[in-house]
Amino acid sequence: MFDDLVLDLKARVHTAAIAAVWGSIAAVSVVAVLFFSCLGTFVWTSQHYGWVAASFVLGGFFLIAAVISSLAFVVVRRGDNPPTSPVPTASRAQWWLDPAVLTIGLQLGRSIGARRLIPVLLVGALGAGWIMSRSPATET
Repeated sequence: MFDDLVLDLKARVHTAAIAAVWGSIAAVSVVAVLFFSCLGTFVWTSQHYGWVAASFVLGGFFLIAAVISSLAFVVVRRGDNPPTSPVPTASRAQWWLDPAVLTIGLQLGRSIGARRLIPVLLVGALGAGWIMSRSPATET
């Protein structure tokens, strides 16, 4: 039972690490493309129209980008999505009432002892509370 949880956690961490690496490479690439595009635009415009016009053109590009991103932020932030209805409690699986889980808990309690088991139970309760508080829409 715990082996599956550990393997799932390892797979998720591995996937997140790979996604973070590729995401950071993509972010650095986008910044480099933006920098060299702005540099090329500024140099070309300054050679043909002067420094003042080049500055206004580049400022205009950034103003347009700021307006578009602000509008996108407002649209995403407003998010007219209706709230998801909570899952009825009868359809949720109550895994802690499973006899196998109760037996494992009793065996752990007997083998570890009450003094050592209290911190483990507190950490487990915090983890279970965190998992239960997650909305069903965020699960994959």
